[in-house]
Amino acid sequence: MILGFLLVTGLLAPVTSSPSAAAISIDVPSSVEAIFAGGVPETIDDLRAMEHHFHELAIRVRPATVGLRIAGSEGSGVIVSADGLVLTAAHVVGEGAAGRRVDVVLSDGRHVEGETLGADHDSDAALVRLRDSSVWPHVELGHSRNLKSGQWCLATGHPGGYEPGRAPPVRVGRVLRNRGGFVTSDCVLVGGDSGGPLFDMSGRVIGIHSRITRSTAGNLHVQADRFHDGWDRMLGGEVWPEPPPFLGVYLDDRAREARIDEVMGRTPASEAGLKTGDIVLSYDGRTVGDNRELRAALERSKVGDKVKLRVRRGDDAIELEVVLGSRERGR
Repeated sequence: MILGFLLVTGLLAPVTSSPSAAAISIDVPSSVEAIFAGGVPETIDDLRAMEHHFHELAIRVRPATVGLRIAGSEGSGVIVSADGLVLTAAHVVGEGAAGRRVDVVLSDGRHVEGETLGADHDSDAALVRLRDSSVWPHVELGHSRNLKSGQWCLATGHPGGYEPGRAPPVRVGRVLRNRGGFVTSDCVLVGGDSGGPLFDMSGRVIGIHSRITRSTAGNLHVQADRFHDGWDRMLGGEVWPEPPPFLGVYLDDRAREARIDEVMGRTPASEAGLKTGDIVLSYDGRTVGDNRELRAALERSKVGDKVKLRVRRGDDAIELEVVLGSRERGR
């Protein structure tokens, strides 16, 4: 209980860091090095030394923690280079291609423009770039391969989404497991924290918040090494695995033919002029007899393909061209 009190009251200092070409870091005092490596505090002096370090670490890393808003969703991220590269979770940026606009909220409340780069959806890892050419406060992308259960860690992010006037809240915990591409910690996280950083006690990023649950033992963070492994591909704007093509219709499963039951708004189908009640007769020259055949034809296509659809609308047969898209997060 004493430790919890010290942590809560010791993390409310203002951010005082200024941009530098060097990554933000902090030395771990020798008096608490063994504790942070997996030990437990035994004296009041240990608790005070830990509290002081948590306080200093929070001040250092908060300026690199950002909020992200993209395509109607919110999350968090962390700046890891002076030229503005931001780590986040792939599910925060969604399944679209690189180059999409991101509203980035800095720790002091300023809004700057960013863009998505690449994403590894298998690992839930993604990169965003800040478009401004400023020198940004940033932290070091560390490594996760040698993390052990019991090591102390610190999490930041924007729980519930960015709130004006609130610095990124800080949570302290321990590493519980490190396997299967994820670090599991007991840091308390909620929605909005996704994409935010998990730090070691030196201020290096060891994970990115991925799967958040109500259980303190169930919060998963993408291992830092997954970002190292896919760095060049993400930096080059590659998104993998390739998202499935998206048309944007619901089919009438009661009908014998491929009848459209509903056209979703702002989708490739709506932009091409498909309407509820249309019956798809052919897909790129191939006859379509029912829903199964239409779905199979769609699965053979790729995002960005131009497809000619022949449909029956009432007594008329018409031809439409559709440019297949990808299903954005939230749809």
